[in-house]
Amino acid sequence: MDSRKLNMQVCRRFSTFIYSSDLDYMNTRFVFLGLNIWYAGVTSGVKQEITMFSNPGLEEIKEILTKHKTIAVVGLSPKAKRPSHSVSKFMQGFGYSIIPVRPAIDEVLGEKACADLESIPDNLKPQIGIVNVFRAADKITPIIDACIALKVPVIWLQDGVINEAEANRAQAAGIKVVMDRCIYRDYVTLFSA
Repeated sequence: MDSRKLNMQVCRRFSTFIYSSDLDYMNTRFVFLGLNIWYAGVTSGVKQEITMFSNPGLEEIKEILTKHKTIAVVGLSPKAKRPSHSVSKFMQGFGYSIIPVRPAIDEVLGEKACADLESIPDNLKPQIGIVNVFRAADKITPIIDACIALKVPVIWLQDGVINEAEANRAQAAGIKVVMDRCIYRDYVTLFSA
């Protein structure tokens, strides 16, 4: 193997390494082990760990969906054709309470909407089990900040919302994170049989 090239494939959806190696390139040592990347700079003598994000397993996702019955939906659209609307409507139909979080609207799916997570009434904040996010990945930093401040148990980043740095930051704060998965599809898969 040419030590100047690293032939590694990273599967973003599952965040796992398919290839593991120990590479010495230009006096810098890189060691790839499973889900962790270790970097040791020869000149600095400092070793840092960068943790790759990993979703909970299906049993843990089932436990999350069983335990938490109130979902604050960030980016819930009032338009029936939008995924955030249809997914939330189905989750309501499955018995979940929905708290719409979207500025400039008063109500969605028969529920009073809040401009942001901080605007949710104090009596409802402790009931939030899951914050389901339908926002672009580069817009979620303030949402993660609010979830950490509110000590929300679970953040669910819907299909296509992939921000490993923010997911890792939330996990480091003690929040369970599900990323790039559809809550509706997982519910149907896990509870219909």
